[in-house]
Amino acid sequence: MTIQGVVFDFDNTIATLDVSTFLRHPVKATVLKEMKEICDQHRGFRLSNFSRRVAQSTARKELLEQHDQYSIQLYKKQHIHHEIHKIIQYCDQNNIARAVLSDHPCIQKLQAIGLSSGWSAIVHCRHYQALKPLPDALFAVSAQLGIAPSTLLMIGDRWDTDALMAYHAGTHFIHSSMLKTVLQQIRCINPNSDVID
Repeated sequence: MTIQGVVFDFDNTIATLDVSTFLRHPVKATVLKEMKEICDQHRGFRLSNFSRRVAQSTARKELLEQHDQYSIQLYKKQHIHHEIHKIIQYCDQNNIARAVLSDHPCIQKLQAIGLSSGWSAIVHCRHYQALKPLPDALFAVSAQLGIAPSTLLMIGDRWDTDALMAYHAGTHFIHSSMLKTVLQQIRCINPNSDVID
């Protein structure tokens, strides 16, 4: 079995907001925290009613809009994890498809950090009304890439969402705290790939 595609979570995997960013923008930080709490309350359910529930409350609808807007405004190039460029370069040199899978829309966040090109798929779970750990969006990535879930590697920062999603889809998983070992682990699975140090 070889790895034919790498699927990246966005928040706290591709890029991480630092404490100083939150201290400079406390209102925006509060909005991001509140949306995380709302999403965590709705995980594990098919959420055809998630958008409806959010829309039923004007305050929650505004919170959702603010969350998406503030996420784009807060992320900058300096927030990219330093190992991400190496992993992207490795994927590109070895014809390994790469995708982004996030709970929330992230195309504009990728643009904000200068990493919007070269992705074979960019998918967010809200579109499928099935937040992580439900595997719907990961199956969508697999279908878009034309690659079986068992030949994908997912990289994420949460065991309770990203790792469980990968498990349910039959996909390999590496926690973002282990980014320095990602290339080594892919090389073990794909022994004929090029080396990047």
